[in-house]
Formats: sequence, C-alpha cells, structure tokens
Amino acid sequence: MTTFLKMSDETGWLTVLKNVDLRALASKDKPLEEIVPPCGKLPQRVEAAG
Repeated sequence: MTTFLKMSDETGWLTVLKNVDLRALASKDKPLEEIVPPCGKLPQRVEAAG
C-alpha cells in the first residue's frame, strides 16, 4: 500500500506510506479488518472517539 496526501497545489503531494504490506500487520488476534476497517465502519469509529 502506498498513500499520498495532497498538501496544496503549490507544494504537491506528500508520501504518507510507501510500499507497506498491511497483511504483515495482521494476526489471528487482530485481523486486517480490525486494523483497517471497511469504509462504512470508519465514520462510526470516528464518532465514538469524539
């Protein structure tokens, strides 16, 4: 996975993550779906944290 964040039109893109294998972070105790939730679950987590 590689992720970019556009800072502005003048400065361009910032590389946040480069060539990260998210599967390497997953385990039986913490599956990938828990580490990186599907998009539909993200707003619920953000509201719960607030």
